[in-house]
Amino acid sequence: MSIFTLSLLFTSCDVETIDVAFTEDHQIDTPSDTVFSVLGILAHVQRVADQTVILGEVRGDLVQLRPDITDEDLTVLGNFETDSPNKYNPYRELYAIVNNCNYYLHEAPDDMYREGENIFARERAAVSAIRCWSYLQLAMNFERVPYYTTPLLSFSDIEKVAGDTSNRKSIDELCDLLIPELESHLNVGYPTYGNFTYGQDYTVNSRKFFFPIPLLLADMHLWRASIRGQEEDYIKAAQYYHDYLVEEQYSVWSQHTNSYTDTEFITTTLSWNQLYTGDRYWDTERISIIPMATHANYGQTSNLQQVMGKLQGSEALKELAGNQFYCHVGITDEVDEDPDLIPSRYQLLIDDSIYGTKAHPELLHYIHVAGEPSYARGDLRIYKPQEQEGEYTISIDKFPARYPHISTYRSNHIYLRLAEAICRAGYPETAFCMLKYGLSRGNMLMYNQKELPQLLLSGHTFYDFGNNKNQIGIHARGCGNIEMDTIFYQLPLELSADEKIEYVEDLICDELALDCSFEGLRYFDLMRFAHRRGTDYLASRIARRVTPQTPDESLRLKLQDKANWYLKPVSE
Repeated sequence: MSIFTLSLLFTSCDVETIDVAFTEDHQIDTPSDTVFSVLGILAHVQRVADQTVILGEVRGDLVQLRPDITDEDLTVLGNFETDSPNKYNPYRELYAIVNNCNYYLHEAPDDMYREGENIFARERAAVSAIRCWSYLQLAMNFERVPYYTTPLLSFSDIEKVAGDTSNRKSIDELCDLLIPELESHLNVGYPTYGNFTYGQDYTVNSRKFFFPIPLLLADMHLWRASIRGQEEDYIKAAQYYHDYLVEEQYSVWSQHTNSYTDTEFITTTLSWNQLYTGDRYWDTERISIIPMATHANYGQTSNLQQVMGKLQGSEALKELAGNQFYCHVGITDEVDEDPDLIPSRYQLLIDDSIYGTKAHPELLHYIHVAGEPSYARGDLRIYKPQEQEGEYTISIDKFPARYPHISTYRSNHIYLRLAEAICRAGYPETAFCMLKYGLSRGNMLMYNQKELPQLLLSGHTFYDFGNNKNQIGIHARGCGNIEMDTIFYQLPLELSADEKIEYVEDLICDELALDCSFEGLRYFDLMRFAHRRGTDYLASRIARRVTPQTPDESLRLKLQDKANWYLKPVSE
């Protein structure tokens, strides 16, 4: 069977099509057909993988072009000159994905069973998720986009959709349509195609090729809440994020930190950086990927390593990292000499009167290690000891050639989106607890005594990670024993309820920069925050990226207009 492909383009003035496929030529009625068809759709997803990352970073505040840049398309993207054709514009290929998904969902039977199991259910769920992801990409990049669910198999079909301006949907309107669809597939599971081997070094389970439906649902609730301000959507987003992280057993692990190994703030262990180059990354933080080939002979390759080589970390990111404070607490001789006093972040708290059960009364919380805190400037995820004096350049090293796959979901970014949703649901101190201490029952009892009773009465469970001892504060990944920082990383007591939400939200925005920079997420994160906080939230940050002390005022004013946030739907 030949793999169904169709590419099309909607613009205000023309219609193009390539390789239009007709129903009689492409039947989907056997299990082998569905596997090849799904892999064909994934091949289209591969073609937009680089573009989605580039669009999410070049227009953000964390990168800037290197002085010797010669890529005009990158330059005009970074300057928000979006009227001309651009090779990084994914409009055409995203609609090719949508149309292929529409065709598959239209043709693949939904009532074919074998031994009581729906043969096509998993593939239909996966394809629905891919279509949803594609529509989200379209709306985030092009604002209002054509929405249709039937396959377009002729020029007249395409012209009809292209000419119908009434079917244009914004991202929140798309969420209204897509949330019920994905909810119907929520408990179906992933297709299982086994492991794929890449070179001689490692394999990747095919389940990572597909977008997790709970996370897509959470994202859509979070986007819709950010635009419409409905607390119920924030709560649903938080619950979906939480339930997925718990079910799949993803933690903010203490071993995934960059840390000083001495009190002189000189020698460091850079474990966090190894997440992007070491074998552990595949089994710990990366949830889903767009699989890419290591060589063109084996399939679609990524060019991100080369493109990101034309960029560098922005001056704004350097300033942000340099303004953090690393907290270090040395272990005393007394602890070292007593084997029962294990140098650990945790101790056991026996108290089930407020939170916990009689069967499991031991609640982990952060230990106050014997010793006085010492402080040094800088977050070690960005700011290295050898770079603390003089000028330095932040290179982008998250796309090594040995591991070419492009991440679509990573667990720590999901934790930060969970914090974002919890904060906006009205629980900023709980979100702050995630950043500083980590969400375990003991930490909630020790450090969140104000909001915990409210949460217990609410019936929500999005904050409850039980006695998961792997949970540390997210900020600790670059700033040491941050739970013992009594000076710099604090939640001011004098803030009003609304001020507290915005204060913690700003910390979350900064943490997204420090932990998730260069992964293709930043511009869209800023856009989502700006829907809640106003256009200047995005505009002022991007205007500061190259010269933080003297922002680009013309760029800031340009981005005060939302119309300039989006690309134009033109062909390549």
